[in-house]
Amino acid sequence: MEYLRGKTNKILLREIEQKRVIRESAIALIHCANVCPFKFNRFFMCLYCPYRYRNMPELVQHVEFQHKLATEDDIRKSLIRLGRSQPVKINILDYACKLCNDEICNFEDLKNHLIGKHKKRVNLDNDGVLPYKITEDEFICVLCEKKLEQYNLLNRHMNEHYTKYICDQCGAVFASDIRLKAHVSSHEVGSYPCEKCGKVFTKCAYKQLHLQTVHLKAKRNKCTICDETFRDYYQKQKHLLAVHGEKQKEYKCNFCSRSFVTSSNLRSHERRNHIKSQTYTCDVCDYTSFSKDSLTRHLICHTDEKNFKCQVCKKTYARKKTLTEHMRIHNNDRRFPCQYCDRAFIQKCSLKGHMKTHHKKFPMLQH
Repeated sequence: MEYLRGKTNKILLREIEQKRVIRESAIALIHCANVCPFKFNRFFMCLYCPYRYRNMPELVQHVEFQHKLATEDDIRKSLIRLGRSQPVKINILDYACKLCNDEICNFEDLKNHLIGKHKKRVNLDNDGVLPYKITEDEFICVLCEKKLEQYNLLNRHMNEHYTKYICDQCGAVFASDIRLKAHVSSHEVGSYPCEKCGKVFTKCAYKQLHLQTVHLKAKRNKCTICDETFRDYYQKQKHLLAVHGEKQKEYKCNFCSRSFVTSSNLRSHERRNHIKSQTYTCDVCDYTSFSKDSLTRHLICHTDEKNFKCQVCKKTYARKKTLTEHMRIHNNDRRFPCQYCDRAFIQKCSLKGHMKTHHKKFPMLQH
């Protein structure tokens, strides 16, 4: 028993030392290389203080102005709240060394340069960082130079390069144990009641989706001129035009003459009509989509949620559109007439069935 306890302690001490070496490697890179360390939670957040920004260039400017003289101890203190096994996100501005003027071509050469010339403790096996190259409108993977359309896609792409943490259930790989733990929770099946309404879900991920879509309808879009907040981007733009006379910004397509109110709509249009790529994938089934909103609407079919209730017969539906179509039954809305007899139908599928049964010889005209 004592032998096993001693062996366990040695393993724990070895793991602690490994984590310390990895963290010191990250500190050396942040201190000696021309990089901007950051955190991300809906905003690009400063590692050293509570400031946060909507885009990376603003954060870079803040760090260069406020924390340019940060020492290794300052960096070390700032990383205390970050889990020891969690890699530090860094935005690489260029591959310059802060300690000399040598020309360096890439990230690997930069690390070897710091080790060879300046004797810095950079761990090549695990350097402790996740390197990004983010500008105003570009999201580039430092390791393979792949360009992604937004930060979330780049962040997810990094899992392809760091495969240390693997899900035992589906084989998915992740860059950190934090990401793996978040993913594993999506596989857990049990009883997860909603704290707001008591509705019970079989998976924690389903409950979280329910909370976000049904209960947490927070107004996240703040006016850039006054303190008014809005539920969505469109309402904010309408407010800017009506109250402040600010014209809506347009996002023009790179392939055709169309323009859009939001960059997300532009990206969806380009993926659907020009690039032909489906980047959003459902974790439960094989569904893929051009837009995040389409994926969110699709996820409803996996949650068993039915939040739209008919006030006449009390039937419930997962989507408002389905409820609207159902209400035609109560309103006797027979909008699909047969062109060959006096029958009319509430649903188009009912008309098709009628045509197959009674008018096989005639073509079905388009409605």
